[in-house]
Amino acid sequence: MQKFLFISIVLFMAACTTQKTMQQKPQTAIPEKPQAVMAYVIKETVNVRDRGSVQGQIVDQLSDGAKVRIIKNKNGWYYVQYQQQKGWIRSDLVGPGNMSLTRMAAAFNDSTMRAFNANLYFDQTNPYRIVYLVFPQNMYNDEALISERARTIGKAYQEKVYSGSVEIRIMDSDQTTLYKKINLRAIGPETLPSPLILHGRLISLKQVSFTITAKIAAPDSLSQTQLLRTAREISVTYPLPFTKVEVYINTDTPQGIKQLKHLSRNPMNPDLCLLYFIEDASGPRHQFDYCSDKSSKAAFMAD
Repeated sequence: MQKFLFISIVLFMAACTTQKTMQQKPQTAIPEKPQAVMAYVIKETVNVRDRGSVQGQIVDQLSDGAKVRIIKNKNGWYYVQYQQQKGWIRSDLVGPGNMSLTRMAAAFNDSTMRAFNANLYFDQTNPYRIVYLVFPQNMYNDEALISERARTIGKAYQEKVYSGSVEIRIMDSDQTTLYKKINLRAIGPETLPSPLILHGRLISLKQVSFTITAKIAAPDSLSQTQLLRTAREISVTYPLPFTKVEVYINTDTPQGIKQLKHLSRNPMNPDLCLLYFIEDASGPRHQFDYCSDKSSKAAFMAD
């Protein structure tokens, strides 16, 4: 049985020219300042260390949903700032806001639940998988209606927050007596693991069915070998049932990040190179589909 992983890589081509004349001194280009990336803790409890290593001393702990500012990346560790403190956190424990169950659940409660005229609460011992619903008193006379409403809420909750199996406990309006229990089958994985980013920073991570799309901002000084290794490390994070993994890498500049965020508007961007990863009995192999520069393609293939 073959497993196909599709990886899209943006290759970086930079050229600098300096013009000199007898009357004018050469001008020094001012490099663009990398855009600050705000990220969030995506695990229940995360250790903050004094250096980027598991041997580093633990100086603090952060909880799921805590907001941090990524300052730099070093071999799979982020140096972050939060409140007035700084420290190192493993990069696979930090991600975009849509990977934090705490933030997604809060957003769901603040927005979607308003349309259902009901209150949603989370179980303290098994949050996200077990939820409680409380409806207005006048709805409890119609069990069919309240069950249908609970299933509709549960489906929306699975699509927007937690795709694993969910147990809905409908409570009486007194919020202490169990009225009815409904179990919903999983529509996807319980949690979406964050990839370990060896070089660069995770800008976004999206799952649609069994396809994962990751967008990475990285220094343009990275070699093709480093880019390839980073993409491979990301791809192996998602084994079956995921059948397609796309990794887009662009320069860590405001312009590069903007291109990543608006990638869907121009999917055939001439700066892109599309790389297929195929794993079968003979081992992993890769090949290009298209690339804007043949010499770059040849160099990357040689790596």
